[in-house]
Amino acid sequence: MSEMIQPESCNAKAAQVLMAARELFLANGFQRTSMDQVAARANVSKTTLYAHFTSKEALFLSVLEEEKRRLGLGIPKDLPAGPVEVRDWLRTIARSLLDAMTQPTVMSLFRLVIAECVHAPALGRTMWEEGPAVGQQRMARLLAHFARQGQLNIDDPDLVANRFLSLVRGDFTMHCLMDARWSPAKEAIAAHVEQSLDFFLQHYAVR
Repeated sequence: MSEMIQPESCNAKAAQVLMAARELFLANGFQRTSMDQVAARANVSKTTLYAHFTSKEALFLSVLEEEKRRLGLGIPKDLPAGPVEVRDWLRTIARSLLDAMTQPTVMSLFRLVIAECVHAPALGRTMWEEGPAVGQQRMARLLAHFARQGQLNIDDPDLVANRFLSLVRGDFTMHCLMDARWSPAKEAIAAHVEQSLDFFLQHYAVR
């Protein structure tokens, strides 16, 4: 009888495959990366590769998991347990999102999704639904909580969450997408966040 593969071994093989796939996707793009290349780079058999990832699309989506979290799931899932300063919470969220969204690796994978979503719509749809859409839902829930606490004057949390996130993103993400050599300075991000908070709270803070 052959020796059973332990879960730790399976996890190690999957991590090995993901690392190899990430490198190849970033270097060659989605279309020019084959499962044969991934298996060779990861030093695993094609049987092992397909045991973990049933298709190249499934493998690519798995590579994107961390980026999906960066793009949306960085917004706290849990609501504040007690009274908090709204501006401090919003500042932390805004800086975290911009720091993540302007990372070169995140932008590189994001460009791949944009390039491939016409031919493989599930890639773009899944990226949106499991990343930014979840973040926007959490943002709306948080803003609704602040409204119930009497700190913000908001009638439509979904709409205002969209406005807040759009305000925070500004031109930074578009600039990073269009110019792979450019990245904003930390000081520029910090200044932009404070200006965005001034504008947002001027309209929605209860006085």
